Amino acid sequence: MSGPVSGSASGSASVLGGRLGALAARAATTAERTVHRLAKPAAIALAPVLLRQAKQLQAGLVWLPEPKGQRHGVIAAPEGAGAGTADGAEPLRLLAIGDSTATGVGADRLDDGLVVQTAQRLAVLQRRPVAWRIIGLEGSTAAQVLERFLPEVDEGPWDAILLLVGANDALQLVGRRPFARAVRALVAGLRARLAPGGVIGVTGTPQIDTFAWLPQPIRSLMGGHARTLDDVQQRIAAEQPGVIHLPTPAIVEPQQHAADGFHPSAEGYRLWAGVVAPRLSQALDRHRAPGRPHEGASRR
Repeated sequence: MSGPVSGSASGSASVLGGRLGALAARAATTAERTVHRLAKPAAIALAPVLLRQAKQLQAGLVWLPEPKGQRHGVIAAPEGAGAGTADGAEPLRLLAIGDSTATGVGADRLDDGLVVQTAQRLAVLQRRPVAWRIIGLEGSTAAQVLERFLPEVDEGPWDAILLLVGANDALQLVGRRPFARAVRALVAGLRARLAPGGVIGVTGTPQIDTFAWLPQPIRSLMGGHARTLDDVQQRIAAEQPGVIHLPTPAIVEPQQHAADGFHPSAEGYRLWAGVVAPRLSQALDRHRAPGRPHEGASRR
């Protein structure tokens, strides 16, 4: 994901700005087709308005790099977390796969991104260490994650998997059907890598229509499409046992946004992790394999 604010653009930002222009051009084409299909002559001007807005957004685009650091680590079980904590207990294995929200764009440190903050909370809630890993790349759509990154996921088995896609599909106005195909294929591939009693959390598409810096009508167009894709994610999660939908909270406070106005900041990721971790922990408790202890059992 990427977003515009006032400021100078680097070479990388220029490339990203061209990408935004292409996305908005596609948005304009889609809007124009929609307008003609709905036969609303007064709205025919919508497409050129979108193109003009896209050019304005390009001019102030700021590109944020992915935070540096190892994309794997272990969070220790906190002292005094509960009687269930056992010395040497095998860590709960957490995988995050997806776009820039998986890789922590918007936070200065990877430790302040969604995945590590979620792992820290899970260590407390599950009373055991959490071994986490991140696979993904900024700007990836669901189809790109399926093609490029799913093959990188080892057999695990993983106790919990976070699938973070949807934002770039919404911005690129990827159709509902191709998006659903990609997400279903991702879920199927990831389920094959789950431990018994493991859980996949499909995070919802961000609420783009809450991004106040996006002008109308482009905000409503992309925001409405984001809601459509989120509905797809909810239905897919409901179809499969051990798969849950994790709604993405509205991030509206200035301190919760990164410098680009689009990605969450460390504070925004903290808010998000506060939603994700408890729901993921509850799902793990519900789906835990019979006879499997809370603090984790040794795998053979």
